[in-house]
Amino acid sequence: HDYVSRLVAELIRLRERMEGLASVSSEFGVTMRNPEDDAIEHFGYVDGASQPIFFDADLPKTPQKHWNPAAGPDLVLLRDPHATSDAECGTYVVFRKLEQNVKGFKEEEEAVAERLKWHGEEEELVGAMIVGRFENAAPVVMTKKETYSGDKNDFVYALDPDGSRCPLFAHVRKANPRREDAERASRIARRGITYGDPTPPGDDESTWPERGVGLLFHCCQADLARQFEAIHGRVNDLDFPARRTGQDPLIGQTSKLGISMPAAWDEKDRKPCSFGEFVRMCGGEYFFAPSIAVLKRL
Repeated sequence: HDYVSRLVAELIRLRERMEGLASVSSEFGVTMRNPEDDAIEHFGYVDGASQPIFFDADLPKTPQKHWNPAAGPDLVLLRDPHATSDAECGTYVVFRKLEQNVKGFKEEEEAVAERLKWHGEEEELVGAMIVGRFENAAPVVMTKKETYSGDKNDFVYALDPDGSRCPLFAHVRKANPRREDAERASRIARRGITYGDPTPPGDDESTWPERGVGLLFHCCQADLARQFEAIHGRVNDLDFPARRTGQDPLIGQTSKLGISMPAAWDEKDRKPCSFGEFVRMCGGEYFFAPSIAVLKRL
């Protein structure tokens, strides 16, 4: 829950219900926010900027030109094969604890900016090209500046086929390629909350943590292989979405990666750089969450 007081009250209630049945441990996540009150993660980027939308009332009032975020319930819900109604269903849940090295990430950003001779506002482009979005979620495929007034979820990568604006290895480009094929069906309903010191990263390098902070990641889907594992495979695939693309430098699970950054936004020339090893998976698990109707039938 966004509010700690509500979270604590619910936790106490659950512990009382479980008393005598199980030993319960917990770890608190605390929502971090930027000055615009958007939820962010420890590197400073708005988290969860693009989600599947399941209800008509939540869709944008004006239809988007490039991307339709609508999704049906079969993206996350799997009907019980013995069900007597559609309410008897469930979803597969993935949990992962991801530790973030903020100091390493920020220092590498500065090093890459120096390598590319990007200064001033251009320095923000380094992180934007690694993530695929600026810190305020403005899509780098649509703009080279954070001050973007357009719809931050209305874009596709067909606008930038060779990755001169948003590199092919960028995190959000690999995770959600935004193509109208099987990759659209691999989307997940994703939620994350930060753990550790909830102080947003500022300009004071001495306050940047190296350990003990990160993201508690959850996602729901109807099919683990088709959805979460397909996404996980893409971010670690050296040849996705094109040959010799390289791994996702944000969450790719290997050693520091060699990447080819555009020499400037929307330019075809590339310069070799290195980036990576700043997100460490500390553990996780797969779960199945049945609906209340299934539990009642049992």
